[in-house]
Amino acid sequence: MRFQANEWTARSLPLMTWIEHGGVFDARIEAEVLVQEMPRLYALSQSSPRESLRWRASGLSDLALSERRYWLRLEASAQLMLVCQRCMHPLSLDLQVKRRFLVARNEAMASKLEDAAQDDYDVIAHDKHFDLLALVEDELLLALPIVPKHLQCEPPGTSQAVAPLQSNRPKPFAVLSSLKSITDDDKRSED
Repeated sequence: MRFQANEWTARSLPLMTWIEHGGVFDARIEAEVLVQEMPRLYALSQSSPRESLRWRASGLSDLALSERRYWLRLEASAQLMLVCQRCMHPLSLDLQVKRRFLVARNEAMASKLEDAAQDDYDVIAHDKHFDLLALVEDELLLALPIVPKHLQCEPPGTSQAVAPLQSNRPKPFAVLSSLKSITDDDKRSED
């Protein structure tokens, strides 16, 4: 079955044909449907999204017809509510993604091109039913910090309310100090 341009969706896209047609998706996914559209990303969120996710994908081709290369440029921005791993309070995190992909005709070609790829782009294989939304979700997941935390916050248990309690605790080396004074007194009495 061959898709017509009016049947193309972000979930099922003949990638190279779409690029040849000067394909552009400039989309906004409303907050109400984000959890259903990107379940892996929003399963990490502490609360339901309040803001829409914006993303843009554009296809470009370059060089002569015999050596034509196909490129996919992707930009996305989203907001997540995570838990700060330092203070354990809510953390609002703004994610921004800007990526460029070289599109190969098949998996074997993608593997060859990946070895020669530069750091400023990745290689993906052409698929007649390419899922752009899954790629957007993957890239946003990769943009998450390993340890989400506020720029400045205090770990739990170090608040000022705890400080007075700590001053009443016995000092661990106080016993050694008292033993030292006893031995010093014994030495003086022997002299």
